[in-house]
Amino acid sequence: MVVLAENQPIDAAAVLPHRLHIGQELRGMTVPFGIVHDWQAATVIPLIREAIERCGGEGTAQGALLGLHRRAAEGDLVVESKWSQALRLALYELYWHAYPHKAVYGETYARNHRLQRDRGADEATAVEVAQAVADLKRTTHARAFAEANAAANARALAAAYARTDPVAFAKALPFAQMHACARVWAAGSGPGQEAVARAECYRRLADGLSAALLREFDGS
Repeated sequence: MVVLAENQPIDAAAVLPHRLHIGQELRGMTVPFGIVHDWQAATVIPLIREAIERCGGEGTAQGALLGLHRRAAEGDLVVESKWSQALRLALYELYWHAYPHKAVYGETYARNHRLQRDRGADEATAVEVAQAVADLKRTTHARAFAEANAAANARALAAAYARTDPVAFAKALPFAQMHACARVWAAGSGPGQEAVARAECYRRLADGLSAALLREFDGS
């Protein structure tokens, strides 16, 4: 909740704790782990899919994970291997789109184009070489970035979900998924709108968490 509040505009951050309070004193209460699955299924995964679609992707790898969260929210026990498989696929897709593709490609292209021209290459050759190098670097680094983050996060989250262990869940740094979602959401926005888009994403995540708490404690 603190992570979501810190990434809100000042006015929204000021009211977030009151929205999450839902008229009860939550401090000291045991919050059912099922709220995590409810929030993931109703808000987080659909928002990630929407963010990926904004960037031209399909978001299809989120489907299996969404199904598991829905089952878990209903009380079904899902084994760790199933969580791990679904998380690896879904998180790889998320982190692939969270990688700064345009920035890396642009910087690499400019540097290599200049290098080729300094070496006496004509314009056509310089463009061809720069494009090839930039595309290779972008693809290779994006794949490594996505694989590393997906593997690390999936392993920890799968264990926490399978055991419904809130301590393990907290140690798995679950808000890394939220930050990646916000990065992807911002990448799909117009020039100069990235900060506003990130704030919008965090607001929707916070609203979804508030709604999940309301469903649990108010029975709505």
